[in-house]
Amino acid sequence: MLAVESADIAKMPSRPGVYFFVDARGRLLYIGRASNLRSRVRSYWTAGLDRPGLRGMVRRVRRILAGPCVSEHEAALLERTLLERLVPPFNRTTGVETVVGVRLRSAPPGIAAVVELAPRADRVFGPYLGWAPTHAAASALLRLFPVHFCRPRGELDSVQRDLARVRGVSETDLEQLSQRATGVLERDRSAVIGAVDRVRR
Repeated sequence: MLAVESADIAKMPSRPGVYFFVDARGRLLYIGRASNLRSRVRSYWTAGLDRPGLRGMVRRVRRILAGPCVSEHEAALLERTLLERLVPPFNRTTGVETVVGVRLRSAPPGIAAVVELAPRADRVFGPYLGWAPTHAAASALLRLFPVHFCRPRGELDSVQRDLARVRGVSETDLEQLSQRATGVLERDRSAVIGAVDRVRR
């Protein structure tokens, strides 16, 4: 007999989020994240669950709580924060992703992934999880919006001057390129669609 009724699992939303397994005494057993909460939670009550430790935990579950999120990334950030604060007994965390941001720098102009999230003179967007994907995203933004070429010609070496000329970028383009990059980082729908389309092309 299942500790949790299948009807309860069916009530879980089919969207990204964080889920919590709780025992009969109200103690938190486990925290997980999912792109589809209902599908992920249901998987714990299938015959294919082959980890003995998890099977033992599932037998103790009497209640499931769900925290829906707007995206998988938000769910990952929420799970990371809760694991650090609550330390559930059945979670085996051998390491957590680094929390990083994307800095839009004005002097000298640039776009880069950074670990330091506290804003100074520059604007920092985030937080995001994982250095590698954030670094790749920042590099892609810099290719789309080459603000690092928006400096006086005397501050650019010969290769940079040639690249700026080929890209049609000058010192006067800094504000426009910065605004377009900001639109993507602020998740403005039209700005994101335009950037993705340019990357594909």
